[in-house]
Amino acid sequence: RRVPPFQSQDSLEASLPGMAASRSGHETMENPALDSSRPIPPLVRKTIAELRPGLKHLHLRFIVVEKGEPTSTVSSQTIYPARVADESGSIELVAFDARGEALRPGDICEIRWGYAQPRERMLRLFVGKLGQLLRVGRINMLYSVTPDMSAPRPWDDASP
Repeated sequence: RRVPPFQSQDSLEASLPGMAASRSGHETMENPALDSSRPIPPLVRKTIAELRPGLKHLHLRFIVVEKGEPTSTVSSQTIYPARVADESGSIELVAFDARGEALRPGDICEIRWGYAQPRERMLRLFVGKLGQLLRVGRINMLYSVTPDMSAPRPWDDASP
């Protein structure tokens, strides 16, 4: 099943690809490699300033401030970087293929099941393969571009 690049706010209840309701009524995520299912991990709601390397199952709301130039990977995927911000700060979002292409400056979006990882010494926010990128509005959101959480190694400032 193909995932649309954006889902509207009305489709927040929609299932992710590979999700099914278990007999108990709880949603589960199928694991095709094991041909079994497991409970979906709970979402972790964070602000951009709270992001640290290795955080996953993230749920964030932000505005797209600017969109960078796309680049291609060796596996023929297109990477679309974008500067996104909320009231606490900004970070570089990395979105692939149709999801990234659909991003526009001024879009207010939510990520569900995203993750934060350092790449090239900079913290970045990613939409996972099973993650959701939702457009929930346009332009009307307070935000701050500082602190820049994608600045080289901001999480090391607290070390002795």
